[in-house]
Amino acid sequence: IEGQAVEKQVQRVEFEDYADWKDSAMKTEAGGTGTVVANTYPNDWLHYTVDVGNNSMTEITVNYSNNSGRCKTDAKVEVRLGAPDGELIGTVQTPPIASSWGTFGTASTVLSKPITGKQDIYLVLVGTTPDSNPYIGNFDYFELKGEEIPETPASVGVEFEDYADWKDSAMTSEAGGTGTVGANTYPGDWLHYTVDLGNKSMDEVAI
Repeated sequence: IEGQAVEKQVQRVEFEDYADWKDSAMKTEAGGTGTVVANTYPNDWLHYTVDVGNNSMTEITVNYSNNSGRCKTDAKVEVRLGAPDGELIGTVQTPPIASSWGTFGTASTVLSKPITGKQDIYLVLVGTTPDSNPYIGNFDYFELKGEEIPETPASVGVEFEDYADWKDSAMTSEAGGTGTVGANTYPGDWLHYTVDLGNKSMDEVAI
């Protein structure tokens, strides 16, 4: 059985480590796990140049604080490629968490298009209601999650005679091939194998 070994990958980016951001009232201040981006308003955006190497990132998680008395209740973070109005590949809903700024939580979404290699990612902060709440939230970090796909296929070998069970028929095992083979097989015969593939994703069988 052949396939590729799959290893889960996580890449964290601090919100304050932006390459560029909209020239607005946004600022950085102490909070969360160290520093957060604060004073965010609807349609603010932040630009990040992210290199995920040969990983395929399919999910994004945002760590944020949404003060229910000061932030939009329908706040969200749009994930776009190339520009603030570029291709939309995901939207993270960031609803209120508490009635203060000190409480942080996480929200995630699956991306409609995997992020691979080096990409310019724009996080656009969106929200409309209520009018009395001006802010989107405070933002600590985001994480891209996915898999690393190695170039070399993985394989697991199973000898035919190492079955867990087989049809009670005339089948036998005998010397042959690389040592022992299953022989005397008839139409409708079957063999049962329990195979542990670990974290490998197999997509091909060779006999």
